[in-house]
Amino acid sequence: MQTFRGSLRELCKGRSMDSNFMFFFKKTLGHLLMPLPICLTLLVIGLIFLFFSKRQTAGKTLVAIGTCFLLSFSYNYIPGWMAYSLENQNTSLLNLDFIESPKFIVVLGSSHVSNPRLPEHSQLGCSGVSRLIEAIRLNRSLKNTKLIFSGWGGSDPVPNAQVMAKVATDLGLNPDSVILVTHPKDTKDEARIISEIVTGERFLLVTSAMHMPRSVALFRKQGADPIPAPTDYRVKKSLGFSIGRLFPSSENIVTARRATHEYLGLVWAKMRGQI
Repeated sequence: MQTFRGSLRELCKGRSMDSNFMFFFKKTLGHLLMPLPICLTLLVIGLIFLFFSKRQTAGKTLVAIGTCFLLSFSYNYIPGWMAYSLENQNTSLLNLDFIESPKFIVVLGSSHVSNPRLPEHSQLGCSGVSRLIEAIRLNRSLKNTKLIFSGWGGSDPVPNAQVMAKVATDLGLNPDSVILVTHPKDTKDEARIISEIVTGERFLLVTSAMHMPRSVALFRKQGADPIPAPTDYRVKKSLGFSIGRLFPSSENIVTARRATHEYLGLVWAKMRGQI
């Protein structure tokens, strides 16, 4: 197993308080603009107006808008449309016959929680497990490929790439075919550093289907030529009718949050000239 350190110096070079502040600002603003915080903010402000001021009309209006937003995100229709418009931009790699065996399979980082009381696969989030399974499937179908696991730890002392690689090797992957990239903080940094590793080679890019459009755009901006291998789909059209679609669900709010995160990420990247 190799850890790529060549770009660490370059990544850290020139880092300033301004860039750290911008990263913190981006993350904080992103969380504030998620569907649930917006709905709760409208509801709380509306209730404050209703109970502690004479602005009854404004309070009723804010409560009504917040309730409508919450209902909209709780049912499948709007979150499903938001997610499908992203996930449908790339198709799954079910038929690998037309692909010449690439040199690399790149697996972008996701979330995890380090806990020595749990096996590594239980420390990974659902997205990480889906990405890992897809990467292993592709690796076993395509010979002589190296897997590049990417992802830092954030506030967690263990990098996400390291956890993913440990699970992969526990499942039988040859440690010599694994490269770790543990320093990128976000997809933009992943695209820049990994593009230097693959050095013009075509490679498979494994990430969540909703995250794939932004990821591909960031890699192509760096001059790389990824082959999308999406996984971790949120919208799965059932062949039959599910009665659960008639009722609100917290899963739909999660779908709306993830889709909103990607749309905001695309807007931010365009504003910053990253795609």
